[in-house]
Amino acid sequence: MRKDHNQQSENLVMPLDFSKDFGALEEKPLFNPQPRGRFCTGLVLITHGFDAGFIGEPEWMGAMQNAIIKRLKSNARMGRIHVARPESKNDNELKLSIEWLKQKVSVNSAGSDCELFIRLDWTEIANYLVTGISTAMIADSLASYLCSPDSGLRELKELPLHFIGHSRGASIMCELAKILGKENILVEHVTTLDPHPLTLADPQPPGKKPVIDAPVTKYDNIRFMDNYWQQTSYPKGKPVKGAYNRCFSRLPGAYHHTIHAGFGDHMNVVMAYHATIDLDFPPSTISVVLKDNHRRTFFTPEEENGAKTGFYFSRTISPESRPAPNLS
Repeated sequence: MRKDHNQQSENLVMPLDFSKDFGALEEKPLFNPQPRGRFCTGLVLITHGFDAGFIGEPEWMGAMQNAIIKRLKSNARMGRIHVARPESKNDNELKLSIEWLKQKVSVNSAGSDCELFIRLDWTEIANYLVTGISTAMIADSLASYLCSPDSGLRELKELPLHFIGHSRGASIMCELAKILGKENILVEHVTTLDPHPLTLADPQPPGKKPVIDAPVTKYDNIRFMDNYWQQTSYPKGKPVKGAYNRCFSRLPGAYHHTIHAGFGDHMNVVMAYHATIDLDFPPSTISVVLKDNHRRTFFTPEEENGAKTGFYFSRTISPESRPAPNLS
């Protein structure tokens, strides 16, 4: 859908002037009744950020996917989209494929064709120092795949869409929303977790063309955007104009006690959002556990240990509680 996947971001930072009034769009259809009469979630798409490529897909994505399913008591399909590198140096097309997974949580509800929980695994190409691939190229390939019959998905224009992206993955999700907007597709909700699109200020591949990611921007076709970030240590997140922004000043524990300790604050933004989905004490992303005292440090009294922020603003929980943008 775009050919220059590594262009400078200054040409992309302004919100699109769409011809369609997205604010006037009607609610997307709900195909089947949901548990306890709640709204249909639609497609929830989750993705990670930079990865050195040694370990594989970050385990927190599967944990978050399962936590959302458990929280909603959904019996919908869950899957994983894998992104593979081009087959040759002269091939500019990424290879995407979807794997449908068996639910790991037990729910007592009928199946639904309007709920899909999918994680995007692009770890094979996430080390930009080696691959030189920007998030714009990934988002473009992803948009084409999601809208093609190969994905096996219902048409995106028929589904509520909730995109969740961490670090560079936040750039992918915003760029994906932008591309869909050009097709007059409304994105219900975008959640960015410590967004860090690559710029010239980041380490760049030596002796190669710099990798510049697509900007993290709230485009006009995004109904609601919430952004959770920290500025304590590199890689730092950033506020987003037009979104609800929540900056964490202290994020102790959890990933600080793992092999990811060097990026503990950056990763703990993921843990904080996970704790707004999984309200158990303590929540866990499999091998990483958020202790009760750290949970209380993460959140303000008004946020009730995470129960009244983050995933609470999704259309399935309490969309009427969504806060107004606090950066205009």
